[in-house]
Amino acid sequence: MSTHLSDKEVRSSFPGFREEGLRRLLADQGRVHQFSRGTVIMDYGDPIRMIPLVLEGSIKISRQSDDDAELFLYYLTAGDSCAMTFDGQANGGGSEIRAVAAEDARILGLPVQCFSSCMRFPSWQQFVLGAYSRRGGYVPRHRR
Repeated sequence: MSTHLSDKEVRSSFPGFREEGLRRLLADQGRVHQFSRGTVIMDYGDPIRMIPLVLEGSIKISRQSDDDAELFLYYLTAGDSCAMTFDGQANGGGSEIRAVAAEDARILGLPVQCFSSCMRFPSWQQFVLGAYSRRGGYVPRHRR
């Protein structure tokens, strides 16, 4: 199995990505990763190296409270991405979330260095804003 998607596969998985240049960038730069149920994909404090675009399965996203309790935030399913990784990569900090495969999952991992290139495309901008709005207008934790 290839670790890349074709332009056609990107279009099929993310039909809202209208621009050919965006689909080509995702196909060329993204890498397909598979995770078994229960696998920790990203943990608190980990450097954010990729932005996950979910192709199949679901991923549970949680956050650590101030008293170290785990707070469930949301599930990502096919066609979703994680608003918290957008924020974390933009600030260059470690992850504030734990991402665990709630079931077997397949994602397209986009290197964080590609995020700003993707922002040139209106459909990516809409995707990012949609990820925030679907999560109830997520507001990043105050950084000290």
